[in-house]
Amino acid sequence: MLRRYHEGFMPPEPVRLPDEVYQVRVSLIGCEPEIWRRLLVLPEMSLRRFSEAIQVAMGWNGSHLHEFRRGKDLFGEPDVDRDPYQITRRQDDRKVPVRKLLPRLKAEAFYTYDFADDWQHRLVLEKRLKANPATPYPLCTEGEIACPPDDCGGPRGYFRLVSRPGYNATHVSLESINRALESRCWSARP
Repeated sequence: MLRRYHEGFMPPEPVRLPDEVYQVRVSLIGCEPEIWRRLLVLPEMSLRRFSEAIQVAMGWNGSHLHEFRRGKDLFGEPDVDRDPYQITRRQDDRKVPVRKLLPRLKAEAFYTYDFADDWQHRLVLEKRLKANPATPYPLCTEGEIACPPDDCGGPRGYFRLVSRPGYNATHVSLESINRALESRCWSARP
Protein backbone atom coordinates (compact mmCIF):
# COMPACT_ATOMS: atom_id res chain seq x y z
CA MET A 1 0.00 0.00 0.00
CA LEU A 2 1.36 3.43 -0.93
CA ARG A 3 1.55 6.14 1.67
CA ARG A 4 0.50 9.61 0.72
CA TYR A 5 2.26 12.61 2.19
CA HIS A 6 -0.17 15.27 3.25
CA GLU A 7 0.48 18.93 2.85
CA GLY A 8 2.70 20.16 5.66
CA PHE A 9 4.19 16.74 6.29
CA MET A 10 7.66 16.11 4.97
CA PRO A 11 9.11 12.63 4.58
CA PRO A 12 12.10 11.99 6.84
CA GLU A 13 15.38 13.12 5.37
CA PRO A 14 17.73 10.32 4.43
CA VAL A 15 20.57 9.76 6.86
CA ARG A 16 23.66 11.50 5.55
CA LEU A 17 26.65 9.24 5.80
CA PRO A 18 30.06 10.77 6.48
CA ASP A 19 32.30 11.65 3.55
CA GLU A 20 35.49 11.39 5.55
CA VAL A 21 37.27 9.42 8.23
CA TYR A 22 39.94 10.54 10.66
CA GLN A 23 43.31 8.82 10.73
CA VAL A 24 44.40 8.97 14.37
CA ARG A 25 47.69 7.78 15.80
CA VAL A 26 47.39 6.38 19.34
CA SER A 27 50.73 6.12 21.17
CA LEU A 28 51.25 4.75 24.66
CA ILE A 29 53.42 7.19 26.62
CA GLY A 30 56.25 5.92 28.84
CA CYS A 31 57.06 2.63 27.10
CA GLU A 32 60.15 1.89 25.02
CA PRO A 33 60.08 0.77 22.30
CA GLU A 34 56.99 2.76 21.41
CA ILE A 35 53.64 0.94 21.49
CA TRP A 36 51.24 2.49 18.99
CA ARG A 37 48.23 1.96 16.72
CA ARG A 38 46.82 3.83 13.74
CA LEU A 39 43.02 3.97 13.69
CA LEU A 40 40.50 5.15 11.11
CA VAL A 41 37.42 6.50 12.88
CA LEU A 42 34.32 8.44 11.88
CA PRO A 43 34.45 12.07 13.07
CA GLU A 44 30.89 11.81 14.47
CA MET A 45 31.73 8.76 16.61
CA SER A 46 31.16 9.52 20.29
CA LEU A 47 34.20 9.66 22.53
CA ARG A 48 32.74 6.76 24.54
CA ARG A 49 32.78 4.58 21.40
CA PHE A 50 36.22 5.94 20.49
CA SER A 51 37.42 4.86 23.94
CA GLU A 52 36.11 1.36 23.27
CA ALA A 53 37.88 1.30 19.90
CA ILE A 54 41.17 2.40 21.52
CA GLN A 55 40.81 -0.28 24.19
CA VAL A 56 40.18 -3.00 21.59
CA ALA A 57 43.03 -1.81 19.33
CA MET A 58 45.54 -1.50 22.15
CA GLY A 59 44.52 -4.75 23.82
CA TRP A 60 43.05 -3.40 27.06
CA ASN A 61 40.20 -5.45 28.51
CA GLY A 62 37.96 -2.44 29.21
CA SER A 63 37.55 -3.07 32.94
CA HIS A 64 38.87 0.33 34.06
CA LEU A 65 37.77 3.95 33.91
CA HIS A 66 39.06 6.26 31.22
CA GLU A 67 39.28 9.97 30.43
CA PHE A 68 40.10 12.16 27.42
CA ARG A 69 41.93 15.45 27.90
CA ARG A 70 42.52 18.36 25.54
CA GLY A 71 43.89 21.45 27.20
CA LYS A 72 41.71 22.06 30.24
CA ASP A 73 38.76 20.12 28.80
CA LEU A 74 38.06 16.67 30.27
CA PHE A 75 35.72 14.08 28.75
CA GLY A 76 34.61 10.82 30.30
CA GLU A 77 32.09 9.56 32.82
CA PRO A 78 30.53 12.83 34.00
CA ASP A 79 31.28 13.69 37.61
CA VAL A 80 29.40 16.22 39.64
CA ASP A 81 31.49 17.72 42.40
CA ARG A 82 29.87 17.78 45.81
CA ASP A 83 29.56 21.54 45.99
CA PRO A 84 26.52 23.82 46.09
CA TYR A 85 26.93 24.80 42.43
CA GLN A 86 26.92 21.21 41.05
CA ILE A 87 29.80 21.99 38.72
CA THR A 88 30.57 19.20 36.29
CA ARG A 89 34.22 19.31 35.36
CA ARG A 90 34.23 16.19 33.15
CA GLN A 91 31.96 16.35 30.10
CA ASP A 92 29.91 13.28 29.21
CA ASP A 93 31.90 11.40 26.56
CA ARG A 94 28.70 9.77 25.25
CA LYS A 95 27.60 13.18 23.94
CA VAL A 96 30.86 14.48 22.46
CA PRO A 97 32.08 13.47 18.96
CA VAL A 98 35.69 12.78 18.02
CA ARG A 99 35.69 15.91 15.82
CA LYS A 100 35.36 18.07 18.95
CA LEU A 101 38.36 16.40 20.62
CA LEU A 102 40.49 16.56 17.46
CA PRO A 103 39.14 19.58 15.54
CA ARG A 104 41.97 20.07 13.03
CA LEU A 105 44.94 18.29 11.46
CA LYS A 106 47.84 17.68 13.86
CA ALA A 107 45.51 18.34 16.81
CA GLU A 108 46.71 16.49 19.90
CA ALA A 109 44.79 15.14 22.86
CA PHE A 110 45.43 12.61 25.60
CA TYR A 111 43.61 9.51 26.74
CA THR A 112 44.05 7.91 30.16
CA TYR A 113 43.05 4.31 30.73
CA ASP A 114 43.05 2.80 34.24
CA PHE A 115 43.59 5.59 36.75
CA ALA A 116 45.56 3.27 39.08
CA ASP A 117 48.09 2.07 36.47
CA ASP A 118 47.78 5.48 34.76
CA TRP A 119 48.25 4.44 31.14
CA GLN A 120 48.61 7.70 29.18
CA HIS A 121 48.06 7.72 25.42
CA ARG A 122 48.86 10.53 22.99
CA LEU A 123 46.23 10.97 20.24
CA VAL A 124 47.14 12.87 17.06
CA LEU A 125 44.87 13.55 14.09
CA GLU A 126 47.24 12.71 11.24
CA LYS A 127 44.93 12.87 8.22
CA ARG A 128 41.38 13.36 7.07
CA LEU A 129 40.65 10.74 4.41
CA LYS A 130 37.79 10.01 2.05
CA ALA A 131 35.53 7.37 3.57
CA ASN A 132 35.16 4.08 1.72
CA PRO A 133 31.54 2.85 1.74
CA ALA A 134 32.72 -0.79 1.75
CA THR A 135 34.90 -0.38 4.85
CA PRO A 136 33.59 -0.85 8.37
CA TYR A 137 34.83 1.78 10.83
CA PRO A 138 36.60 1.97 13.22
CA LEU A 139 39.53 0.17 11.59
CA CYS A 140 43.10 -0.41 12.81
CA THR A 141 45.51 -0.07 9.88
CA GLU A 142 48.90 -0.29 11.58
CA GLY A 143 50.54 -0.84 14.92
CA GLU A 144 53.64 -2.03 16.67
CA ILE A 145 54.33 -3.95 19.87
CA ALA A 146 51.69 -5.77 21.89
CA CYS A 147 50.07 -3.71 24.62
CA PRO A 148 50.94 -4.32 28.28
CA PRO A 149 48.49 -6.54 30.14
CA ASP A 150 45.88 -4.89 32.36
CA ASP A 151 46.84 -4.49 36.03
CA CYS A 152 50.57 -5.02 35.50
CA GLY A 153 51.45 -1.90 37.49
CA GLY A 154 51.73 0.80 34.86
CA PRO A 155 54.90 1.58 32.90
CA ARG A 156 57.18 0.51 35.78
CA GLY A 157 55.41 -2.81 36.18
CA TYR A 158 55.49 -3.33 32.43
CA PHE A 159 59.23 -2.67 32.37
CA ARG A 160 59.73 -5.36 35.04
CA LEU A 161 57.53 -7.73 33.02
CA VAL A 162 59.41 -7.31 29.72
CA SER A 163 62.73 -7.69 31.55
CA ARG A 164 61.83 -11.30 32.41
CA PRO A 165 63.58 -13.90 30.28
CA GLY A 166 61.34 -15.32 27.56
CA TYR A 167 58.71 -12.53 27.61
CA ASN A 168 57.78 -11.58 24.02
CA ALA A 169 55.63 -8.50 23.50
CA THR A 170 56.27 -7.84 19.83
CA HIS A 171 53.33 -9.55 18.10
CA VAL A 172 50.36 -7.40 17.03
CA SER A 173 47.58 -9.03 15.00
CA LEU A 174 45.73 -6.40 12.97
CA GLU A 175 43.40 -9.14 11.73
CA SER A 176 42.36 -10.02 15.30
CA ILE A 177 42.00 -6.36 16.26
CA ASN A 178 39.80 -5.59 13.24
CA ARG A 179 37.72 -8.71 13.72
CA ALA A 180 37.03 -7.55 17.30
CA LEU A 181 36.27 -3.99 16.13
CA GLU A 182 33.90 -5.18 13.41
CA SER A 183 32.08 -7.59 15.73
CA ARG A 184 31.00 -4.67 17.89
CA CYS A 185 27.47 -3.49 17.14
CA TRP A 186 28.74 0.09 16.76
CA SER A 187 31.00 -0.72 13.82
CA ALA A 188 29.64 1.41 10.99
CA ARG A 189 29.96 1.79 7.26
CA PRO A 190 29.71 5.29 5.83
